[in-house]
Amino acid sequence: MGKEKRSISESDAAQLMEHAVEMASENQRRDKVSLWVGGAVLFVIAVLAKMSGHANLGGSLFIGAMAAIGAVALYFYSRNREDRESRRVYGFFLIFGVGASLQLFRLLGVDPNILVWGLFGMLVLLIRIMNK
Repeated sequence: MGKEKRSISESDAAQLMEHAVEMASENQRRDKVSLWVGGAVLFVIAVLAKMSGHANLGGSLFIGAMAAIGAVALYFYSRNREDRESRRVYGFFLIFGVGASLQLFRLLGVDPNILVWGLFGMLVLLIRIMNK
């Protein structure tokens, strides 16, 4: 009902395939970067929490995971400037990850000044990494 078949030329099909390959390559690169960013943040936060004596290994990893969620969300939020719907989702996870990790640190008794300066330092580092 009302559907019409359209044919495309071989050059259009080749161009579509070329764009699809480029998009797949870009998505793989973004996935790798997000894995490295998330892994690095998880590791650093977990080590710092464990070494400070404020949490056991499981708690340290959990806090690191919450911070990693925020860091990866920040990365994807900054990379998807055109897609408003994706930015909403990434913005939610950014707020959730950062807020949850800060709340967990606060519950563990970490000095609020350390939290603020630590958050500032991590944001500066992440922005620096993302702008390369």
